[in-house]
Amino acid sequence: MHNPTQYRRLTNAEREEVSRGLAQGECISAIA
Repeated sequence: MHNPTQYRRLTNAEREEVSRGLAQGECISAIA
């Protein structure tokens, strides 16, 4: 289980990178 606040700590730039990773089908479980 991951804390939702952990994701909220990400900056807009980081969130954009994560979104790109999701679009590419990458596993971001290590980040999320």
